Order: sequence, then structure tokens, then C-alpha cells
Amino acid sequence: MSDHEATLFLLEMSTASLFRSGEWSQIGIAEATGMALIGDIGLLLAQDGKHLEIGFTLRRQSQGRGVATIAVREAISLAFECTEVEEVQGTTDARNLSSIRLLERVGMCKRGST
Repeated sequence: MSDHEATLFLLEMSTASLFRSGEWSQIGIAEATGMALIGDIGLLLAQDGKHLEIGFTLRRQSQGRGVATIAVREAISLAFECTEVEEVQGTTDARNLSSIRLLERVGMCKRGST
């Protein structure tokens, strides 16, 4: 993705409604100081409005400090507060042990591949 394409995407996401059925939404993760963008959370509300898929990325330099755990936990809380979601599914590569541990820290359990 070019810088121009990234800028357009960020502009689109900054005005997009969260939790649109059948569409991905992105939430930026920013540094606590300076507000630099360091990652993102993707949210996909199912058409039935009862299921949410969540994925996340965080730049390597910001990993290991609990930032993503806090952000993912807050995104899940927001989903439960603002929607009729009954279940959240976290998505990550099965080889990404750090992400699997993060999902477990926020209360998810491993179900295996689907």
C-alpha cells in the first residue's frame, strides 16, 4: 500500500461507522504519549449481528508492553456495549504464540482452525 493509499484509508476509517454488519472496520492503536499510530484492530460484525471477528496488529517496537492487550480488551468491551454481539472470535496465525497468549489474556479460549 502506498503512502497515498494509506492516507486515504485512514481518512475513510476516521469517519466510518463502527460495527457495520458484514463489513470490516478498523480502530487505530496509538501511543499513549504523542498519539503516533502503532497498530490497529480490525472488527467484522457478522450479518446476524450476534458474532464479531477481531484481529490486530502492533508494530514490533511496541510489542511486549501490554498495549495490544489493553486495546483488544477495550475493543471487545465496546462491541458488547454498542451491539447485540454474543460471541467474539479472535483471529491469528496458529504459529503466532504471542497473539494466541494475548487472546487468552482477554478471556478467549482456543478452538482450533476452522
